[in-house]
Amino acid sequence: MRDKSAFVQSLQIAINRSATQIASIIITAMLGLESTEILAEFSISLSFAAILFVLVTTIQMGIQAEFGRRFAQKNFTSLASIFSSVTIVVFMLSCILAGAIWLLPNPFSNTASYELAENAYSALKILAFSLPLVGLLTTITFFLESIEKIKEVARLRIAQIFIQIGLIFIVIVGKNLGFVNYELTSKNIALAYVFSDVVMLLTGAYLLLINIKKEKLQCFVIDKRILIALNSLLDVIKLGFPVMFGMIGQRFIFYLYLNFAAKLGAVQASAFAIINSYIFFCQIPLLGLAHLMTIKISQARGEKNSSKLSDISFKYSKLYFIEIIIIGSLFFVLQPYLLQTFTKDEQVLQSLSALQWIACLYFLMNVALTYSMSALRGYSDTLIPQIILISLLSLGISVCYFLFSDLWNMLMVFSLSGFAAAYFLLARMFKIKRADFICSETTESNSSKVF
Repeated sequence: MRDKSAFVQSLQIAINRSATQIASIIITAMLGLESTEILAEFSISLSFAAILFVLVTTIQMGIQAEFGRRFAQKNFTSLASIFSSVTIVVFMLSCILAGAIWLLPNPFSNTASYELAENAYSALKILAFSLPLVGLLTTITFFLESIEKIKEVARLRIAQIFIQIGLIFIVIVGKNLGFVNYELTSKNIALAYVFSDVVMLLTGAYLLLINIKKEKLQCFVIDKRILIALNSLLDVIKLGFPVMFGMIGQRFIFYLYLNFAAKLGAVQASAFAIINSYIFFCQIPLLGLAHLMTIKISQARGEKNSSKLSDISFKYSKLYFIEIIIIGSLFFVLQPYLLQTFTKDEQVLQSLSALQWIACLYFLMNVALTYSMSALRGYSDTLIPQIILISLLSLGISVCYFLFSDLWNMLMVFSLSGFAAAYFLLARMFKIKRADFICSETTESNSSKVF
């Protein structure tokens, strides 16, 4: 029964992490049916904004373990202090990035069409207003997950999908049916996008206040003692910023791998892109379970309960392994059939067929890294894991550029460098786990002597 509960919660977290991507995919399809020009303009602006969204939504990933640990300790003053510090840092960073978009030159000026560049830039300026909205909402949802309000966050994210899609649908249909008198442009789509984020932030803030009251977190106020505030701010920098910069580094390395594939030709680049899209969808349940493991480990550490920590590590490792077997088997068996839904190009399909086995290895590498990085975040370890991962993946792409000129070998090197990183990360995790276990055992022993 407990395993079933963990599975349900992991699916809810998976929804929380993938809601915006799902909405973006559906919105892209809607715009594609309406206008190729608007689709191109909005897609370019949203793709650029997505890079900035990473900056304001990954700090929380590094801090989530601290949310869970302090909540389990019932140290609500400290919890309030770090929550307020994250909120302030994310809001300030979001405003700086939004201001930069308005002040810096058009990033799309190199595109072939001047009109496309200008319209995309106008839409991007509007999307910039979503940066603080999305950043603050992400802070709220990560906090609520950490105090075991996972179901409520899942409902919020599902509502976000429908509201975001619904508002853009209203903009399109309202114009087509003549209910409103305006020209349908990418700017109007961006405005609907931002308005949906306003609605969701207000809803998220209301949900936060309701649950603070429900949990009776009487001390959940911004602490006035500067020392605690400074300590919390240092925790945000120490734990959140490595994840943020690590995510930027990972995306840049992925861009280098994609660029390597593009140099091999359009067929190889398309095959690589399709494989990554397929892996993303297959990995969603595993991603949810890994992030749930982060929360549970942090809470057990907060309780200083060594037996609970050991049980959680075993339980979630077992569930993760079972899911890998099930999803991995489906990944391999269904791969030839499902990949056909991504393209009808015979050359691309032939390339995908030749990569079937190596794609499975690539999938396993991704899930191994997801597990190890999530577990280490549960122990509030973020800097060294990012350095290990970035270093080994960088080594892999260097080998590809110097030694190979085909996609199969590129995926092999990418996978092997990822597995090497996973090995060192897991070794580090077991080392930290052992030290944490000894510390918890000592604390429990001292407590029993007192009584």
